Amino acid sequence: METPGLGSSKHQHARLVDITEVQNLQLECVEARKCNQQATEKAKIEAMLTALKLSGFPTIFAFLDTINESRYYHPMYPGANLKQKVQPLPDHNVPVSSGMCMIQKIKDLRQLKLQQIIQIAHSCPCMIIWNNLNIAFHVGEQCQASKNHFDNSTIATLVPLFDVTPGGLPLELKQVKELKNKMIWHIENILFSTFPSLCLLLSDQILPPHNIEPIPIHKTEQYPLPTMHIDKSSLDGTLQVLETIVTQTLKMDTDTIKKHGVFICAGDQLSILLLDKAFTSWRDDIDLVNNLSQYTEGQYGLFHIKMAGNQMVANEFWGTLNSDSPWSLWKINSLLSRKAIMAGWKAKSPTPFQLTYDLILSLTLLVHILDAFRIICPQNFVEEWITEVKTYKEVHDIAVELHQQFCSARHVGDLQQLKQ
Repeated sequence: METPGLGSSKHQHARLVDITEVQNLQLECVEARKCNQQATEKAKIEAMLTALKLSGFPTIFAFLDTINESRYYHPMYPGANLKQKVQPLPDHNVPVSSGMCMIQKIKDLRQLKLQQIIQIAHSCPCMIIWNNLNIAFHVGEQCQASKNHFDNSTIATLVPLFDVTPGGLPLELKQVKELKNKMIWHIENILFSTFPSLCLLLSDQILPPHNIEPIPIHKTEQYPLPTMHIDKSSLDGTLQVLETIVTQTLKMDTDTIKKHGVFICAGDQLSILLLDKAFTSWRDDIDLVNNLSQYTEGQYGLFHIKMAGNQMVANEFWGTLNSDSPWSLWKINSLLSRKAIMAGWKAKSPTPFQLTYDLILSLTLLVHILDAFRIICPQNFVEEWITEVKTYKEVHDIAVELHQQFCSARHVGDLQQLKQ
């Protein structure tokens, strides 16, 4: 007799068979999912190795020194620990044995690239660029002596100089460049631009602008250097950065530095300022490696030059409110009915760049240069004088005298001393 509610034994057996089949199907799905996941992870690892080999120098190499292998997971698939066992990849010639993590293979590739960088630095003139970087450090359990924090570090890049032969920048070429001739040319150009008739009259005598050998259009090669846990915002930090790059990373000594020549060092205003101070501190050192002034040359960026120069001129020559001084930028700005600007060394905020840049270079400088021509020229007015000019030498002599009397900071200081 069948028990009510339970059904016959035949039906129970069929139900058990159905449950078994469902469990088997679930196990097969799980196994298939694991196989697909392993194949996907293997494909991702192969793609990563291919990208690392084909790329010039990925940024990841610069940060490997700060990675903790015990906590590192690959960013492409966070669930896969790189310390797990991975099957060999013969296609990439990078066999991964049991117990060897992928991070070690990446470090091996990093060492190969560092060797390539050392060869480049020893074979052709280069530029070094560095700047600060804040790295976040996180701890598992915060306490009084161990908390989450940011540390100042330094990143650097090596750039080979295009079309410069080895030894093309010998140490003997490191000297201060005189810009006097360039300034005189610009003074003359202001006069010629204001009076096109004079420019047309002397067109066959006017010299072309002074042009340093232009660099042809090319693709710049960049090689990021390893990150340095050094704060470069101090004199000691700058010395440590250069010592680390030159001696430890690039493996250079006195002989290789002499063979290489001058290193062009680029950076922001603070970097170049600290580099200049380093020149002064170690200028008398007999050891060439420590005497930075003998083999490094700072180079400002064009954008930094424009911004810093514009701000400095605006602060120095802005003057005071309601000033009667003819050199006051405030007075010229007011006479032109331009937008009111707050400037000066005591101003709470920087002046607007474009407004002051146009005011200084496009208006005030031209007016003062032309007025200086009026003072120096033998006639009462510049218009009368240019009608009598016959040769380019007459204009050049006046421009040289103008540069000496009105474009010299020393002459301005002497006039200020006389006034006192």
